[in-house]
Amino acid sequence: VYSVIGKNRVNQSGEECYGMLYVADVETFQGELHSEMEQVILLEELPTKWTYPEIQPLLVEEYLRREGMAQVEFQLAQVDDAGVIAQLRKKIWSTTYRGIYPDEMIDQYDLDWHTQRDVQRIENPDYAVYLIRREGVAIGYITLHHSQTPHLLSLYLEEQFQHCGIGHQALEFVKAYFKEQGAKCFTCQCQPDNAHAMAFYQRNGGNVVKQDLNNEESWQNSVTYQFDV
Repeated sequence: VYSVIGKNRVNQSGEECYGMLYVADVETFQGELHSEMEQVILLEELPTKWTYPEIQPLLVEEYLRREGMAQVEFQLAQVDDAGVIAQLRKKIWSTTYRGIYPDEMIDQYDLDWHTQRDVQRIENPDYAVYLIRREGVAIGYITLHHSQTPHLLSLYLEEQFQHCGIGHQALEFVKAYFKEQGAKCFTCQCQPDNAHAMAFYQRNGGNVVKQDLNNEESWQNSVTYQFDV
């Protein structure tokens, strides 16, 4: 869904109006044209003359961006990946969690300590750690805990890869993983000041089952979501 503000030949008021971009796999064409179409042509490259030149090229560009970002894979992490995961966490804390976690916690991030902790989790059969890769490059990671109630411990994505469908794809991967393990549901915790993450989990079917909101340090507060698989 996109919106346009300003007067044009189809919107004389200039108020915000909305449109929808659809993508389709065309298999056959009808023998005659309908509606406003004058002709059907197949092109190797995008046309230079658009009906709406101020919006259509932008929509195509956004589609290509999202299509490229959707080409991700989830790779089981090895011990050698622990440093990559720790570096990703450091970067994501600095961009996504600034203002949620204390500044000193972010600025004094101990890379060696975090790397060793990630090694321990990768080697521990109670955990499953996956790198999220796009075109071979690690852009995030997932940590799963095989507890009595299966738990999504972390789902981290670099900031530029958020809000474009990869998070949803990652959560679907988690659901499929736990379902294959025989689970009926799993939980995850979210810091309540992280509004984007809260909305993401709710939008993807999470139900609040617990709230811990009275800690002395607000960054330690949490909301627990449960997901059916």
